[in-house]
Amino acid sequence: AAPAAAPAPDGDAVKLVATASSDAVLAAQQRIVHALREYMHERLGNALHSKTVTLLSEQDEGELQGQSRDIRGGLTKFIDDVTNPAAHATGEPGSALVVLNVNEYGQFRVRELLESKESRTHRHRISKRGVLFVLAVQPGSTVNDTTASRSHVTLDL
Repeated sequence: AAPAAAPAPDGDAVKLVATASSDAVLAAQQRIVHALREYMHERLGNALHSKTVTLLSEQDEGELQGQSRDIRGGLTKFIDDVTNPAAHATGEPGSALVVLNVNEYGQFRVRELLESKESRTHRHRISKRGVLFVLAVQPGSTVNDTTASRSHVTLDL
């Protein structure tokens, strides 16, 4: 069996923020994310699930919540499918790497996912235990106060 992911200090998701000050630095940011994904896959094997989502405008909204007709959709469905023990034959939750390419708009939209504890919507709730969120802040964007206060690590590249 693959080793379990270490829980975050608050017993929930770990949040890492990496900023890119220019397009050249964006390439370094992408290499860091790739290396992190490779390391986690090496440690967790098939127990690691990963997803990359870009949230830069309202046009990307479906990536987060799915379509309006979906009871469960988008990123919230992905996280629930990974972390919900009932979804796994072993009864154990999985681990996830979620890379979020964001600007100020995207940071605003994912603010609740970055809170400790489970996330709730009017339709369902999801656990984020075992999830590593990497916010890849795009060049020209700044890290807002909410994102900064909820992150465990910030890399200013």
